Amino acid sequence: MGGLIGEIEAVGVQKQSKKAGYLVDFVNNFYNLHKFPISVLPLKADFLIFAITSFALFAGLHAFWWRKCLGAVHFLAWAVLLMALPLAWAITEKAEQRERRYLMEPLVGFAPTYAMEMARMGHEEIGLETVSDDERYLRLIEVQKDWLLANPRVASIYTYRRHADRDYRLAAGEPVHFVVCAEVDHDQNGTYEGDDEMRVEIGEEFVETDAEMLKVFLGHPTFSGDPSSDRWGTWVSAYAPIFGPDGKVEAALGVDFDAREWVGAIQRARSTMLAYAGLIILAVAGGASLASNQLILQASRREREVAAVTREAKEKFETLVNSIEGVVYEFDPVAGGFSFVSTQAERILGREAGYWMDEPGRWEGHLHPDDRDGAIAARQEAARGSGTYSFEYRLYDGENRILWIRETGHPVRDEAGAVTLLRGVLADITDQKLSHEELERTHRQLVDTSRRAGMAEVATGVLHNVGNVLNSVNVASTLIHQRLNGSRAGSLGQLADLLKAQGDKLGDFFTIDPRGKMVPAYIETLAGHLRREQEEVLTEVDQLVKNIEHIKNIVDLQQSYARTGGTMEPIDLIDLVEDAMGINAASLSRHRIKIIKRYDEGVPPVLADRNKVLQILVNLIRNAKHAVDDSENEQRLLGIAIQRHGDDRVRITVADTGVGIAPENMSKLFSHGFTTRKDGHGFGLHSSEAAAREMGGALTAHSDGPGRGAMFTLELGVSQSAVSLTHHEAA
Repeated sequence: MGGLIGEIEAVGVQKQSKKAGYLVDFVNNFYNLHKFPISVLPLKADFLIFAITSFALFAGLHAFWWRKCLGAVHFLAWAVLLMALPLAWAITEKAEQRERRYLMEPLVGFAPTYAMEMARMGHEEIGLETVSDDERYLRLIEVQKDWLLANPRVASIYTYRRHADRDYRLAAGEPVHFVVCAEVDHDQNGTYEGDDEMRVEIGEEFVETDAEMLKVFLGHPTFSGDPSSDRWGTWVSAYAPIFGPDGKVEAALGVDFDAREWVGAIQRARSTMLAYAGLIILAVAGGASLASNQLILQASRREREVAAVTREAKEKFETLVNSIEGVVYEFDPVAGGFSFVSTQAERILGREAGYWMDEPGRWEGHLHPDDRDGAIAARQEAARGSGTYSFEYRLYDGENRILWIRETGHPVRDEAGAVTLLRGVLADITDQKLSHEELERTHRQLVDTSRRAGMAEVATGVLHNVGNVLNSVNVASTLIHQRLNGSRAGSLGQLADLLKAQGDKLGDFFTIDPRGKMVPAYIETLAGHLRREQEEVLTEVDQLVKNIEHIKNIVDLQQSYARTGGTMEPIDLIDLVEDAMGINAASLSRHRIKIIKRYDEGVPPVLADRNKVLQILVNLIRNAKHAVDDSENEQRLLGIAIQRHGDDRVRITVADTGVGIAPENMSKLFSHGFTTRKDGHGFGLHSSEAAAREMGGALTAHSDGPGRGAMFTLELGVSQSAVSLTHHEAA
């Protein structure tokens, strides 16, 4: 408070202090800019200082504390400050106005009372020409001194008049003349000393007037609540008009009060409000600081965690990059060169990582001539693409050896969507390529072996069935031989010899000789025996002819499939299934296996290799026969069905009531070399499944477990002509 009053006093003596003049010039410029009167400065400077201090405090906290906070605490704190300052201004102004009214009410009552007393004592008779020892003048001086003694709060009392010969506009700065202005013991030491305590001479001109000091001449009391300074000090003043006998204002009376007490009271009221506002702002700053501290601690903890995670991730990344069996790279498609190559380059490509990054186009120079154009085009296409890419090419390493490289990566895009990098891995697949070529050769050999094994299966089935038929042929030929060896046709020769021996007595032989009489009956009996022998031999001969025809048909069927194999053609599955059943018919019949058939109507032809399908069916039927034969199930059944599956597939199902398949064997069923039979070689199902895949079909198996039979399903694609016909008929 003392500082503010000091500023007020400095303004009051601005003509005497060069330093104060600089301050007043600055304040004048500031308040002129904002259209504030200079007199407002002493009372408003506290809020200016308060606001500047608040902003400085918040700016300091923001600069050194809040800005470190990752949250929105500083924004909230600044928002509260920006809302609190107008509120603080409003409540401070209201407190000031309330204090002004409280101080002004008793003060403004003095001036009209004194003015009336001056008028009653004949003030109008005191003129500018009145001498200083005039009795009436001295009496008025004494009255003023008495008033000052009676009212210690009053600093000085004086009267003044306007120039009679001037046209007043009642504007600040218009001069007036003091009339009655008693001496004042300002320092209250009991003596009147110094220019500021001595009586003012009658007629002394005063030019430091303000508007309120001049408005009183309009006939109404006025009060200047803004401190003003003159050579006697700094004051707030109340003014009252002094009316003459004619009722007109002939002079004015002024009462000065010490501005320090006035401003001090107002500043105390303002300071109280600003203190409350300051406490609120400090609370906000403190709360924001505490919140920031917590957020900073949390952020610091998160940063440490992130740093730890980042460090760990970096270590993992470096470990991962260095452990990848390949060269991790970043390729700049614009510059046309590598921007990053991992350290595996030296081991895999025969050159250190820097060699591949030193010069754009180094990679292209190591490409195999046959693969250069394709590899460059593939990478250019990858730079225009949006997904993962992968391509293979040959590359000369540092020792001029040919390496097979598989390049896999993904384009990296910026915010605008443009590809800035290609990031991926260069993997050495030379060993894989060599192994693949070897595997291809082995696979071709295996397929050929499997095909031969399949053909052997069919041939074995053919020979087996031919052998079964030959057994029947052998039985029939043996029976014919036995019939012919035991035939009574030899008795005819004996009878012929007996008849020939009779010579000319042949007639007597038939009539007299008892043997001759028996010949007709014997011939009749012999004829019956020979007729029965002939029928039996003819029956066996017919069976022999049928068995030989069966053998011929089996051989012709095998030869026909052997001639037509290897081409994809439309096949009637029903005829093909019947042929497969015919090849195995003798074996199935000999093992007393009942066949159940179910063929759907309208099954279209399939597009397949006739020989391969026959091999698969013969193999499945033969396996089913063995499964049933090895089973203890009394129901010895083998079922075969042909069903349409959708518009473009046909299923052939071979089911049996045999020994079934164990669950642990299901996954290995079609593996090469796997078999559960003692005399099996493991080629059959493997070659059958491979043949089905080669034809675009599938071979699958199902079993509910050991002793519960099995079911194999061959699925093949319908011939395109049959599909088109079906769609046409549907339309």
